[in-house]
Amino acid sequence: MKKLIALLVVCGLVMGLVGVYTADAAVAKKVVKKKVVVKKAPVKKVVQPAPRPIAPPPPIAVPPPPPPPVARPVAPAPTGLMGWGLNTAVDVGLISGMMGLTGTAILPDPMGLGPMVGLPANAVMWKLGAGYAQGNDKSSVAWKAPHLIVDGLINLPADMMGGIETYVGGGLNYIVGRTGGGSYGGQAYAGVKGDLGLGGKTFGQLGMGILRTGAVNWPHSTGFALGVLVGQTILL
Repeated sequence: MKKLIALLVVCGLVMGLVGVYTADAAVAKKVVKKKVVVKKAPVKKVVQPAPRPIAPPPPIAVPPPPPPPVARPVAPAPTGLMGWGLNTAVDVGLISGMMGLTGTAILPDPMGLGPMVGLPANAVMWKLGAGYAQGNDKSSVAWKAPHLIVDGLINLPADMMGGIETYVGGGLNYIVGRTGGGSYGGQAYAGVKGDLGLGGKTFGQLGMGILRTGAVNWPHSTGFALGVLVGQTILL
């Protein structure tokens, strides 16, 4: 009997504890489910000031186009005294040690040798002409020597000699107009030239040369003798 009463008391305590725990769990669940509502402060609208209108940049002044160039009349190329456009030269002085004079035509180089050796296109020229000299040969015998001339001429750049126009040349001559015929000779020289206002280039040259007949009856020869010539180019 006492055991039964004790068992009932224990069951009652357990049931009481279970009821208390169940009530606390229900209250906690209600608390968790309750939402906390936070009121937001009203947001004030900031009114931005209207942007000021930007003035357009001033127009850029465009200068007027320059006037067209005035066409200047081109002076015609000089044709010379006779209208031929032929450059010639006349010189006087010592020719292979004898007094004489020569007249030559100065022709451009048709082969274009100047650029091949690093010189301007008009640096190399040719001289074709004739001359006349008279005096004593190497045996002190007086004689006359009309002759033909074929020379090559190289005009050197002016900056090689401090702005002075210089040239070197050389070639062959041949005695003509003599009984018994003639023979070949030659000459080599160097010179300077410039414009003295005479209508062309004035020049002077110094060199060596030889004139000879080569004939049995006229074995005259100057030997290698001094040549000093001054002259003037003339455009015909």
